[in-house]
Amino acid sequence: MQAADFAPKVVAAVLVGWSWIPGFAQESRDDVAAVSEEITVVDRAFESQTSSVMTIDRLAIDNSGLRTVAELLEQLAGIHVVSPGARGAASHALTRGGDPNFTVVMLDGVPLNDPTGVQGGGFNLATLPLGQIESVQILKGPHSYYFGSNAVAGVVNLTTRAGSEELHAEVFLEGGDHSLRHATVSVGGPAGATALFVGADFEEESGTVADDSFEQTNFQTTLGFELTEQARLRLAGRFTEWTTDDYPESSGGPVFGDGELRRTEGRQFSFSLNLSLLAGAWLHAGSATLGRSDTDLESPAIFPLVPSSVEDRRYTRSQLNWTTTREISSRARVGAGGQIDREEATNASVLLLPPAFGGSLNGDYELDRTTLGAFVEAAFERRNLTVEIGARADDPEDLGLEWSPRLGFRYRFGETDWQLRGNWSQAFKLPSFFALASPPQLGGNPDLLPETSQGADLGLELQGRKTQAGVVLFSIDYQDLIDFDFDTFSHVNRSRVSADGVELFARWQPTSSLELALHWTFQDVEDQRSGDPVLNQPDWFGGLQLSWAPFEALRLRLDARFTDESADRQLAVFTRDSVEAYEVLGLGVAWQLSDRWLLSAHIDNLTDEAYEHFIGFPQPARTVQVGVKYSRQ
Repeated sequence: MQAADFAPKVVAAVLVGWSWIPGFAQESRDDVAAVSEEITVVDRAFESQTSSVMTIDRLAIDNSGLRTVAELLEQLAGIHVVSPGARGAASHALTRGGDPNFTVVMLDGVPLNDPTGVQGGGFNLATLPLGQIESVQILKGPHSYYFGSNAVAGVVNLTTRAGSEELHAEVFLEGGDHSLRHATVSVGGPAGATALFVGADFEEESGTVADDSFEQTNFQTTLGFELTEQARLRLAGRFTEWTTDDYPESSGGPVFGDGELRRTEGRQFSFSLNLSLLAGAWLHAGSATLGRSDTDLESPAIFPLVPSSVEDRRYTRSQLNWTTTREISSRARVGAGGQIDREEATNASVLLLPPAFGGSLNGDYELDRTTLGAFVEAAFERRNLTVEIGARADDPEDLGLEWSPRLGFRYRFGETDWQLRGNWSQAFKLPSFFALASPPQLGGNPDLLPETSQGADLGLELQGRKTQAGVVLFSIDYQDLIDFDFDTFSHVNRSRVSADGVELFARWQPTSSLELALHWTFQDVEDQRSGDPVLNQPDWFGGLQLSWAPFEALRLRLDARFTDESADRQLAVFTRDSVEAYEVLGLGVAWQLSDRWLLSAHIDNLTDEAYEHFIGFPQPARTVQVGVKYSRQ
């Protein structure tokens, strides 16, 4: 697109208005209302925001006894987490009826989704340990108006731990069933004029499901600089390396498959630099981010349709972002921003076809694209009503302009704890490199269009001191979804999926030592083209958490998850088309031996339930983990 065509449309966006202003997102405890002691709901961290953001902080992560981001997201309404069961196998978040690649996962502002894989941009949440995470924020619904491409159904935004004014150190060691060995070490504190944090994780496990295995090492560091009283700089870096042996998707797993394992070796690096600057009434925020992932796979054949293959993938994504915000008055805020997003992908792969079918087939490709984005936003308040409007324009190479408008409101009922929220927005996702650039023999189609969504939600919430509750109605229409057409043997834009539902949550704390939290989601997710149910999307799912501290040093936590049956399809299985409903219990115990020593234990699948997320891929049986933590501050 020519600059002359792009400029007037950006000007038009300015005239449309503004909505979310990230610069105002300063953490305030006054804005936090607990859903449980582990899970909190934040009004997008500043008072005028119309959307709810679920936030889990460091204390809640520690109290949960969970190891990965995937396990944490299972505790939340509106998010259905699916996994083949094997430790390290791809665990994905399905948000409000969206595909696995419709939820953006970000770490310190770096997008982690990799569009070179068969999932088209889904991220394996099982490879994100919680040991070095300070907070997890979850945004549900279309969010391209701020995050650009990929935020079609939701966002998982992770912030890593940072140094502080006091020196602190922590060592956590854990062991358990399936040869589990897990260690976390971290240290943070002042380092001259900076605040420094350094952490490392190591985890090894095998035999979780049949003959699978998993090993991962993770390093994380952050540096914080207070340049002046008005300027702050934060640098964060992460490197992780993992090796897994698991069963390929659609193979029927260890139950119906031939037992052959897929070998995956992965490495991921991310770096971010964030600058905030207060200049009079203006608040400026800039960032530069870089992320790179390398994946090497050796996949066995899935009889009779998929041959064995060898694949080496590399994906690099860099971004430059700038936002400027201004508080015009105590009841009006405006802001604008821009982004340059650069993606590069390289794939070297071979499909090992037998000679009768033409012999080996190369799937090599190299592809890159640059996307320019600009947004303008504002929030206005009048008495108990807050209104936000905004729009964003993105110009991806060779695909035309993409618009992401947004409108939101919030109304507080007088001086009560009740409030009503509503939001409407649009979003888009660029075609994955896997679908675009694969050779025609593997279904590649360079003419694919972006996938889009249009969604709305309406929620009534009670935010009392000891009781919080809410009901949220949502409706999202996903269009131009990329599907594989076996008639033309190519990826095509043809599917349309509707997702309508209701999310319920409640939390009650009758005493300081007892707390009960409940969440439930009912949804109707349907393929509008065929009328069939969408795979792996149950009609309902929910959870219950009960936390009790019989005395100060001891804490018990019981959690339960309930999920309805869902449709599924495996290439190697012709006798089944669904997985059954299931109920799973977990029990956690934490005993504070002293100020520095903590003993913990966690039992997953307490009743030894036999269940699946995918046909032929059993979830782990009863598993016991025991850990000890030493901390000094």
